[in-house]
Amino acid sequence: MALRSSIPILLTLLTGCGEWPRHAHLPDGDSEAISTGDNPATGVQIDWTALQLESEPNDLPGRPEMVGLGEGLQIEGELSGSGWDPNAEPARWSDCGGPLAFPPAHPGDYSADVDWVTVETSEAGTLCASVTLEDRDLSFDLTVYVLDACREPIEIFVDDSGPLGVERTGGRWSVAVTVPEGLQIGIALASYRPEDPDTKVPWRLTTALVPPLTDVDLCPVRP
Repeated sequence: MALRSSIPILLTLLTGCGEWPRHAHLPDGDSEAISTGDNPATGVQIDWTALQLESEPNDLPGRPEMVGLGEGLQIEGELSGSGWDPNAEPARWSDCGGPLAFPPAHPGDYSADVDWVTVETSEAGTLCASVTLEDRDLSFDLTVYVLDACREPIEIFVDDSGPLGVERTGGRWSVAVTVPEGLQIGIALASYRPEDPDTKVPWRLTTALVPPLTDVDLCPVRP
């Protein structure tokens, strides 16, 4: 993984700084430079691995895949059914003894399929996740959780407006969270509307670990 950039250093005496820092004046051979206005994420190289999900039901976090800086996963799957049951009573306590943070809303629980992608970070960084679903009319959640030693979701990532990734539409959604080294993370994808136990919705998800910069978005564009 490398953020490729080139910054020319010019020493001027009488001519001023008129030639700096214009990218047009970079040496012709410096083809890896990122031009002004380009997305900085294009300078991040990701080593992608295609991952086959474990067989259904995939309704709990599974064995984590290790990811380090500059590494990413490409996963394809299919949601079987969609819906939310406001009268359901989900488990509230982990086998390790702590309160659970899943599902992301209450009262109730998903009444159909939930697909999980589970990763563990070998380095600190920003974990990026992006999903594309074939059905753009589907209402779905793509939520991210900290897992405990029992591999159960005990903490959900939030921002100022609440849990990240809830109540999404349009068939696409991306999220990024800052994570420490050695954290097990569960990414959950599920649809809550329409109420249709028979629907089949193919999806494609990518997740990658990039440097944890606070002022620059380095999450990769979907490959």
